[in-house]
Amino acid sequence: MTDLLTKVLDSGVVGQYVGIFFLVAARWLPLTVLAPIFAARSMPATARLGLAIALTLLVFPAAQAASGPLPTGSTALALLVAREALVGALLGLVVAIPFYALEAAGRLIDTARGARMAEVLAAPAGVRTSPTGAFMLLMGVVLFLLVDGHLMVISAVGQSYLSLPVGAALPPDAPARVVPLALHLGSELLLVALGIAAPVLATAVLVDLSLGLAGRLAPRLPLYFLGLPIKGLGGIAVLLLSLSVILGSLGGLYRLTLSALDATLAALGG
Repeated sequence: MTDLLTKVLDSGVVGQYVGIFFLVAARWLPLTVLAPIFAARSMPATARLGLAIALTLLVFPAAQAASGPLPTGSTALALLVAREALVGALLGLVVAIPFYALEAAGRLIDTARGARMAEVLAAPAGVRTSPTGAFMLLMGVVLFLLVDGHLMVISAVGQSYLSLPVGAALPPDAPARVVPLALHLGSELLLVALGIAAPVLATAVLVDLSLGLAGRLAPRLPLYFLGLPIKGLGGIAVLLLSLSVILGSLGGLYRLTLSALDATLAALGG
């Protein structure tokens, strides 16, 4: 690929345009693979590639105007492509992690209510997860799309071609600024996942304590077989009762995601 880009760039102005197009696409492509809001992993690779090309065409005029002349050497071009792909992967992870936090909360809920073994395929992520985990992930993606969160992400990434043009060097302190942001985001999202699952976890503990007390009073009761449906149905009931609270908290989760995306872009752009 880099040899092809080298030959194209040697052809002059048209080559520069084509080279910038490839570099812009290299930043978008990891986003379409990692972020569940753009495409499910079960989507064919050609469809994801088409989406990346469409997004590239959307921001290409601004990216081309902000970029400078590109090098023509194969090694320099390979490093530029790798850098753009790395930036895109970092942005994709920032966007994707909150939705995986919701999926992790669903896994915790199913573990607490004894339904962890009933795994299903979560289409947006392309991974096997618990039923509630798949539900939480799908709910998060759908609501994010309903509030036009995907348009905000596209706008933020489009602005990144102005603050961090293709071909421009990263600030020397970029890793030192990005790592604390990633750790802060991870800790915040862990608290979000635990907070969402907390009501069901507390209910499961209360059910276990009640069954333990019942076992003391009536040792001959088949508590194991009684406990499974009680914990399963009780967990679902508590989840449904707390669903309005969960939906209200998603707004804060989405604002955290967009703030983290802006902070990451600011750290990369210097």
